[in-house]
Amino acid sequence: MTAIPLAAATARNLWGNRRAVLAWNILGTLDLVVAVSLGVASAPGSPIQIFGEAIGSKAMWSLPWSNIPILLVPFYLIIHGVIFAQLARANRAVVV
Repeated sequence: MTAIPLAAATARNLWGNRRAVLAWNILGTLDLVVAVSLGVASAPGSPIQIFGEAIGSKAMWSLPWSNIPILLVPFYLIIHGVIFAQLARANRAVVV
């Protein structure tokens, strides 16, 4: 819920909000990594299965739920990478 106001504030003034954007991007990336890790750890038949047969894990194997791990998670990880790259490029432009 706070990502949209942060994006709007950043559009007005990147330099004042750069640390907040970086922190928010790191938290978002960690959230995706934890979600993928928990998904693998709870998948039936996974060699590193930690959790037992979860009720919702079988639903992720069929449409439309399978779009989340197949399409959305990689898309969001790419977007977070683009944001990291944009922040690094903006930081280099200020240093030079």
